[in-house]
Amino acid sequence: MSELQTKLPTHTWIVATWDEYIQTVEAPRLEKAKSYYHNECHTTT
Repeated sequence: MSELQTKLPTHTWIVATWDEYIQTVEAPRLEKAKSYYHNECHTTT
């Protein structure tokens, strides 16, 4: 089975739970990305 290739916007705050954030930042394609979580929102650059 192949991994879904959903493109997330960068430099944009997205509402997410902590668990959703962790799942997102653990994706191999984001291993070099910088990511922040604040007040139930996250952004990836």
